[in-house]
Amino acid sequence: MKFIIENNTATVLLLVFALLAGGVSILVYYKNRKNSELSVLQCRVLAVLRAVSIFICLTLLLKPIVILKKQVKEKPLIVVAADNSQSLLPFKTAIKETLNKLDEKLKRKYTVEHWLFGEKAVRGDTPVFVAPKSDYSDLLASVANQYVNKNIGALILLGDGIYNAGQNPLNQVSKLNFPVYTVGFGDTISIPDIRISGVKHNRTVFINNYFSLEADIHFSKLRNQVVRIEIIHDNEIVDSKTITIPTNNYFISEAFSIQASRKGLQKYKVRVAPVEGEKNTDNNSHEFVIDVIDTKHHILILSDGPHPDIGALKTILENYSNFELTLINGNILPEKVNDFDLFVLYQLPSAHHYNSQALQDIFKSKKPLLFIVGEKTSLPLLNNLQMGISTMAGKGMNECQFLFNKDFSLFKIENEYTENIENFPPLYVPYADFKMVGDLQVLGSQRIKGINTSDPLITLGTLNGRKIGYILGEGIWRWRIFDFSINNNFKAVNELIFKIFNYLVLKENEENFKLFFSTTYSDNEEVIIGAELYNDSYELVNTPDVSMVLHKDSLSEYRFIFDKVENKYLLNLGKPGTGNYQMKATVQLGEKEYKSTGNFMVVRLNLEEQQTIANHQFLYQLAYESGARFFLPENQEQLFSAIQSDNQIKPDKFVHYAQNELLNSKWLFALIILVFGMEWFLRKYWGIY
Repeated sequence: MKFIIENNTATVLLLVFALLAGGVSILVYYKNRKNSELSVLQCRVLAVLRAVSIFICLTLLLKPIVILKKQVKEKPLIVVAADNSQSLLPFKTAIKETLNKLDEKLKRKYTVEHWLFGEKAVRGDTPVFVAPKSDYSDLLASVANQYVNKNIGALILLGDGIYNAGQNPLNQVSKLNFPVYTVGFGDTISIPDIRISGVKHNRTVFINNYFSLEADIHFSKLRNQVVRIEIIHDNEIVDSKTITIPTNNYFISEAFSIQASRKGLQKYKVRVAPVEGEKNTDNNSHEFVIDVIDTKHHILILSDGPHPDIGALKTILENYSNFELTLINGNILPEKVNDFDLFVLYQLPSAHHYNSQALQDIFKSKKPLLFIVGEKTSLPLLNNLQMGISTMAGKGMNECQFLFNKDFSLFKIENEYTENIENFPPLYVPYADFKMVGDLQVLGSQRIKGINTSDPLITLGTLNGRKIGYILGEGIWRWRIFDFSINNNFKAVNELIFKIFNYLVLKENEENFKLFFSTTYSDNEEVIIGAELYNDSYELVNTPDVSMVLHKDSLSEYRFIFDKVENKYLLNLGKPGTGNYQMKATVQLGEKEYKSTGNFMVVRLNLEEQQTIANHQFLYQLAYESGARFFLPENQEQLFSAIQSDNQIKPDKFVHYAQNELLNSKWLFALIILVFGMEWFLRKYWGIY
C-alpha cells in the first residue's frame, strides 16, 4: 500500500495541520479549567485522540490517494471451436459428447470459451450443423483478433478438415502465437462417388450462337464403370456423352458446345447419372446460367467494287445470327443511315469515290468505322480524313503476315487460334509508313519476309469518342482457304474477324441511370444491387430516392428503396431464395424520370455436398504447423494429457495496481468515528460533560 498526495506544498500543509491539531488539543484539555479534575494521563489520552481526529479530517482536505498493489494469477484460456457446417450433421451426437467432456475436464484448471464456425466464426457452444460452407481461415483470424493481449493457451478445433470458403488456413497458422489442437470427425473411407467440382462457361452469348462449357468431374472407386454426362435445359437433354472410367481415382474435364436457342437468362444443368453403390448423389449435378442476348447489329459494307474479301467477310459474319449485313458498291446509301451500327469502308476513299455524299454522310454519323485498306485506297485522301491514321504514301504493295501484340487489351483471342493466325498467308499492304493517332491499340503488327516490325497491320480503338478500326491490307479470302486446308475448319479466321466486328458494334453505356448486378447468384450468398445516377453534365448524384419493384418467377412482387452510399446507391436483398427474378428500378431527377431493368437468377449451390470424405490429413498438418497434435475423438484422454504437459499453457501472473481516493475509504470513515467515539466515551466515563 502506498499513499500519494498530489500537492506541491503537501509537506508544509501537513506540518501546519499537525501544529493546528496539537494546538486545539492543548487549548481544550490543558488550558480549560473544567478539565482540572482529570489526571495528567487522562488529559494526555484525550488530547491525543482529539489531535489525531482533527489531523485526519484536515488531511482529507488534500484528497490523498492510496495505491494498492495486488498480485493476480490468471488461468490460461482454452478456446474450443466446433465446425457447424452441414457435412458434420451425421456426427452431431459424437461432437456434442466431445464438447461436454472437454468442458468437464478443462474447466477445473482453465478458462474455456466456445466458438462455432461455418460461413462466419461466432461465439456459441451449441452447434446445429446448418452452415452451407466451412471457412477455417475466418475462425483462425477471429480468434487471433478477439484475444489480443489475452493469455490464450490453445485452440481446440473439432471438424472434418473440409474447408470450402476463405483462404488456405495453412498460410495463417504459422502466424498464430498459440497452438491449434485438432480433433478429426467424419468418414475418411473412400466410397463410390461422382463429384462435379466446377463448370467453366460463357456468361453471355448471342441467340442461336454456340457457347462452350467445360465440366470438371471427379470419380472415386468407379473403375471400369460406364457413366453418362448430360447437359439439361428446360428439363430436356440437349447434349450428352458416355465415358468409361479407367481408374479408381479419376478426374476429367469434359467439353461441350451448346447452341443458345432462347433469349434471356437460361438455366442449364450438368448432370452425371448416379451409379450403383453411390450414397451421395447431391454432388452429381451443377447448375449454371447463361444470359442469351437477342440483339441484331446492322453492318453496312461499302466498297469501291467487287472483291473476294467482301464475300469472305459476308460468309464469316453470316455464321453469327447477331450480325445483319448490307453490301453496297458505289455511292448510293440506304435512306436511314442511322439504322446501321457499323460502317465498313472497303478500299475507300479511292480515286473514283473520294467525295461522294455517301462517304460524307457516314463520316458525319459518328457511328463506328472499319477501314480495310487495299491497292485502290487513296492514302492521301485517307490521311486527310484524320481518322486515327497518318501515313506517308509510297509506291507498290508489301506482303505482310500477322504478328500478335501480347499487350493488346480490348479483347482476347483464344490461345489455340493465335499460332494458326500467325501462320496465315500474308496480306497485301500498301508500301507506306503508317502512324497511329488517338487512343488506338495494335492488335497485330506486320511481319515482312520473316522479320518482325512494329508497323501496324490491324489496329482498333477510339478517336474523340468514336470507335475506329483499321485492317491495313487485302487478302482476307486467302486466310479462309488456308485455315480450312490446315485445320479442316474456319475456326481461327472466324474467331479473329468476329472479335474485331463484335468490339466495334458494342455500344458504350452512356445512360444516365445504370444498375450493377450479376446475372447469377448462389443461394448461400447475398444479392447486392448497385445503381448510379448521372445528371445532364454526367456528374454522379444521389439526391432523389431510387425505388425498385422485384418479381420472382413472374409471380411474387416485392418493393424496395435503395440506400444512399456516398454518391451512389446500394440495395442488399439478402438471400432471396432460388428462382428467376425480374427487377425494374425508377428514379425522378428534376423533370425527367429514368428507368432501368434487369434479370438475375439465384441457383442452388451447396458447397458442403461437393465433398463428403473427411480430410484428416489437413487437420494433422494444421496442428503440426502450429506446434500441436491431431487426435481422433476416442483419444480425448491423450488430448487432455498433451494440454496439461504443454509448458507454454500456464497461468499468467501479473501485478495489479488499484488507485482510489482515501476520502472514499469506508475503513477510514470507520476509524474517524472510532476515534471521536472513544474520546466521547472516555469524557463521559471520567465525568467530563
